[in-house]
Amino acid sequence: MSPYGGAGEVAGHTAAQAVARYTGVLARAVGRLGHRTAVLAAREPVGERPAEVVGVLGQDVLTGFRPDLVHVQFTAGAYAGRVRVLLRLLDALAAQRVPVVVTLHGVGRDLGLLRWAGRAVYRKVVARCGTVVVHSRDAAATLAGVGAQGRVAVVPHFCTPPARARLSPEALRAERGFGADPILLAFGFIHPDKGLDDLVRAVALLGGEARLVVAGGVRRRSGLARLAEPRDRRYLRRVRALVARERLTDRVLFTGYVPDDEVAAWFAAADAVVLPYRRAVRTGVAHLALATHRPVVATTVGALPELFERWTVPPGEPAALAETVNGLLYSPGVPLPELGPGPDEVAARTETLYESVLRPGEEPLARR
Repeated sequence: MSPYGGAGEVAGHTAAQAVARYTGVLARAVGRLGHRTAVLAAREPVGERPAEVVGVLGQDVLTGFRPDLVHVQFTAGAYAGRVRVLLRLLDALAAQRVPVVVTLHGVGRDLGLLRWAGRAVYRKVVARCGTVVVHSRDAAATLAGVGAQGRVAVVPHFCTPPARARLSPEALRAERGFGADPILLAFGFIHPDKGLDDLVRAVALLGGEARLVVAGGVRRRSGLARLAEPRDRRYLRRVRALVARERLTDRVLFTGYVPDDEVAAWFAAADAVVLPYRRAVRTGVAHLALATHRPVVATTVGALPELFERWTVPPGEPAALAETVNGLLYSPGVPLPELGPGPDEVAARTETLYESVLRPGEEPLARR
């Protein structure tokens, strides 16, 4: 059960679409293990329904269709306005004794932004699900107080490389006139929680010829979320003004929206991907960096220290960020982060989890 739409943050899409993409990739990977999967969407998909979508939340799809297990893919924003419908379905599944697993994709962000309201929603969802899955130890710890104790499993988010690039990293460098200058990449939506102003101040402290590429723009929002869009645009203006004050105009490039066929080239061209986040946000960019095997400097926020242990600094400290970036750029033989797990590996771990839910106390088939 999932929100369903399209691609993830790669091209600046919504959280619901990112979770939808995750669901589609995981469903296909689980299907390769020999299981039959079907998806119930939170809302009617845009355009033609994908083949795996059998219905939409609120429709009576359980009549004549009794799944062995239901796996809910959840973020608060993705189910905005539909949480009560989801809870009614979970109650119906409980009445039919269908086991339910829920993956909580945005624990830190949801509970940080929504506070007491977010905790209330999470408690209601978690209370109706037998097993809770999160993607990091940090998320598991953050769940304290919403009633999930003893039922939480950590299954990492899979990493998938971006679409094939239309040009090589060398061609991209030449097109932008970068030559051999080191490139620092800040990728994704422009948002105050991402600490882009800290990164600009760090670049000012670096000196040298390092270039900063801000690859992404302000997210286009709809519904009540549109109220946040002017805030993000004001933040972008402040960051641009900071670039001008620090006399970095010739060293900082704002690309705006990055089409899918340029994403891989920007990551390949980058000497370091920088995640100067001040608060927990979605880690889609982190997983892209892992999938493309790029060096990463990150802050000690949310799950980032679990992914990038060595090159991390406290949030909101541009001097420490500059020092760490400098060390990474100019230290010979810096080890690259390990490649993250692919969809098939995550599907195998998920299959083991399903077996433990359906046959408690038995040795999972995946381990035999």
